[in-house]
Amino acid sequence: TNKNSRSFGDTSSYSNFIGRILETGYEPLMPTIKINGNPKEGSKQTNLESSEPKTYLSLGELAIYRGDKLIKTTNKKESEMIRIINNEEKELIYNTKYKKNNITFFSNNLKTTIKLTSNNSAEINITGNGTIYEINGKINLNSTKEIKKIEKKWNKDLKKDLKKTIKNIKEIYQSDIFGFGNMIYKKNPNKWKNIKNKWNKHYFKKFKIKINTNITISSAGSLTKTFEEEKK
Repeated sequence: TNKNSRSFGDTSSYSNFIGRILETGYEPLMPTIKINGNPKEGSKQTNLESSEPKTYLSLGELAIYRGDKLIKTTNKKESEMIRIINNEEKELIYNTKYKKNNITFFSNNLKTTIKLTSNNSAEINITGNGTIYEINGKINLNSTKEIKKIEKKWNKDLKKDLKKTIKNIKEIYQSDIFGFGNMIYKKNPNKWKNIKNKWNKHYFKKFKIKINTNITISSAGSLTKTFEEEKK
């Protein structure tokens, strides 16, 4: 692997959380735990023995730390964008609008890589392909030109969501959960020594991050008609 680039790993394990606390220039993340269903019912033995329990636990939004101090719990959209940047969101269901129509996309092979381009900048590249999963308006899915326009809109909106999340991480949460500081440290230890004490609250804010999204629509899934056409 290029020492100036990185593909990120899982953030959900306890060992990974501790590893991030100990790692130079890298702040930890921890998923919250959600209780789905009735907590009282979930504590009953019958629920535990059921093949389809009515109450169960699942991973929720991400909690952002600075060292061992909890800074903020993200919302659902931010958590999703963070997992994409960290190369953890392989399957993505994404909703957006195109010509006033609601469209749902599905992708199961997203890949993110990050490259340090200088001590003050980095580039995030997100690639993959997907399908049009659902539409609630009149769109000609047999038109290659139309599909390309939809594809462009998907990439544009995803990039916008990613930029907004990164802006919040840098300026509001002030916690380098992506490890840009760690990449600077490995490339230029002397530079990192001079900025490390003010990295999260000062230098990280000014750190430039370029985002490239290149997600292609491979097909319209199993759709042969739009919902509007089916109503006729």
